[in-house]
Amino acid sequence: MQQQVFIGGCDRSGTTFSGSLLGGHSSCLCTPESQFKTDVLRRGLEDGDKQLEYIIKHWRFKIWGVKLKNSQALNYDEVINDIVSEYASLVDKKNFNIWVDHTPNNIQNLCLLNQKFPNSKFIHIIRDGRAVAASVIPLDWGPNTIEEAAHFWNEKVSFGLAAEKFFGSDKLLTVHYENIVANPEKVLKKICNFLNIDFQYNMLSGNGFKLPSYTNTQHRLIGSKPSTKRINSWEQNLSKDEIAMFENISKDLLSYLGYRQKKYYYIPSRKDRLFSYCKKVSRSFLNRYRRKKRINNSLKGAESHSENNN
Repeated sequence: MQQQVFIGGCDRSGTTFSGSLLGGHSSCLCTPESQFKTDVLRRGLEDGDKQLEYIIKHWRFKIWGVKLKNSQALNYDEVINDIVSEYASLVDKKNFNIWVDHTPNNIQNLCLLNQKFPNSKFIHIIRDGRAVAASVIPLDWGPNTIEEAAHFWNEKVSFGLAAEKFFGSDKLLTVHYENIVANPEKVLKKICNFLNIDFQYNMLSGNGFKLPSYTNTQHRLIGSKPSTKRINSWEQNLSKDEIAMFENISKDLLSYLGYRQKKYYYIPSRKDRLFSYCKKVSRSFLNRYRRKKRINNSLKGAESHSENNN
């Protein structure tokens, strides 16, 4: 593995979609989300054996379906290399030069990643926050209300904008999701130029990543070609009141990033606020159950798949 590309951004901004496009390149291997790679570092584990032990027990690693049978890794670099190499064998893409990681929280860990992978490059994906809210609220994790979604988006995007200022354009490329969808060839050529690789038309197919079963439902569009229908679907999925609430919280950041606002007028009543709070609490409890069930089902599926490959 000669180079690492870390794609990051606010969750539901298109990091997986972008990874699937890049993964279509013959030189690129796109792997599942790997929160464990930074979790283990923040645990302060220095010994390779302890790092490997922690990662193997991490549920995010388990859904990769990879078995590290004979790893002799002595340090962090070797542990990660072994994991990525085993995954490459699993998906039959051994002749790759670039590891593409699309974990959303990469954007909050860029300094840490840069320390461990000094030759890596970063891509920050930005998407209209209202589209992010419409996408994330129905899921079994993340913000449960429009207000939470607005603050969630503000925080994550701000990390990326600060990182862009810190690292500079040679190290970090910012890409808007809407531009990828509207003109994928142009944007992919820009990304390829940033990575010093040739553009390949196969990248446009969007099938450069094999989804773990854990994310099949929430990433059901992965594997299909970019469609402009995705850009403004939030307008049908959010109510006027929800749009107004989001814009009231995030209007400045939306403006800075070039997103036009609807400017609907809405002042929540006490009743509205009480309803929002009750919805937040009830969804929080329900989502814990839904997410736990989904993770357990995915782990069983990954174990079954791994056994069939052995």
